[in-house]
Amino acid sequence: MRLLSSCNFLHACALFSSRFLGVRERAQEQCVRETCEAALLSSLHPRSSLSLVLQIIHDDGSLLSCCLNAACMALMDAGLPMGCLFCGVTCAIDRDGRIVTDPTMQQEKVRNSLRSHRPVLSK
Repeated sequence: MRLLSSCNFLHACALFSSRFLGVRERAQEQCVRETCEAALLSSLHPRSSLSLVLQIIHDDGSLLSCCLNAACMALMDAGLPMGCLFCGVTCAIDRDGRIVTDPTMQQEKVRNSLRSHRPVLSK
């Protein structure tokens, strides 16, 4: 059963231009949607619908982690029943082999590896 009917990223720059969301943005939306659906207790609210809109004002890196954290806080603030909490963490490995947590956009461009994880915090 799907409670979350839509999850949309709204880029502030898209309001003033004809920029369409690409494959990367759609994949991030899907990741946030699937994570929220897994955490929400949708069986308590049958025949209900939920729309989640994340407005992106500025992207300076670690966007997926920021969106996951914002989505979890929004669901908690709305008082929706969840079986667990979740968060987003982004780590990158730079060219020197050092692990960088919460990389900036510049660090993401020159990285050797980039991973975004969504650990689930259960009761």
